[in-house]
Amino acid sequence: VVCGLTCTWFACDCKATDWSGMLVSVAGDSYSAWKGYPNKLVSSESKMWYAQTIAEFGGALNSNTAQGGCAYSYTYGVCPVIWSLCQNRALGRPDVILSMGGLNDFWVLEPMKGYGCTDAQFRLGLNKLFNLYDSDYAGAEVYQIIPKAHCTNDYLWGLSPRYRRAIRELARARGYHVIDLDGYFGTEIGDTDTPTYPHPTLQGMNKIAARVISEIRNGCGGYATA
Repeated sequence: VVCGLTCTWFACDCKATDWSGMLVSVAGDSYSAWKGYPNKLVSSESKMWYAQTIAEFGGALNSNTAQGGCAYSYTYGVCPVIWSLCQNRALGRPDVILSMGGLNDFWVLEPMKGYGCTDAQFRLGLNKLFNLYDSDYAGAEVYQIIPKAHCTNDYLWGLSPRYRRAIRELARARGYHVIDLDGYFGTEIGDTDTPTYPHPTLQGMNKIAARVISEIRNGCGGYATA
């Protein structure tokens, strides 16, 4: 186990987490995509949430396939689905995978048009990604991060309960660690740039990193409790 200790269904102590000499890859959407990150909200890649996390535990970035606009279950404009970006060993040969997404499945469709993809469609896309993790990246420790759910100025964005439940259920069934950002990021003014263009500012990135680091260090990424 990455933390160097044994995790069970009832207990996990990861205070000894050490990724020294380990390669870490990242998959997801614009929250994790340094190349082309919107509005230059973060001045350097070292301040992105994943970079802060990797640095905290002494690992090294292997590959980052995250791309803005990507979703688990459908294509939006020219944006591919997330699982397609992880094919052909695009994530390299990581020891750890930091995986976060799902916002584009929900906020682009459901709040604006009154509908989103069905639960079955969402789960199908997510399972395609997880199948790749288990086959092409077998042995990698996967941390599946669930974006927050939040209402700002009556504009709903984030993940609805059915999407959040799907991520949690499917990830736990695979034995992945689950980290939920709800209640820790996006709750204060300044966490994102605007309510309708909700990308994390530096303040937001710091909050995401702090939550992820805390969960990995103290709870194995929510493996036992999520």
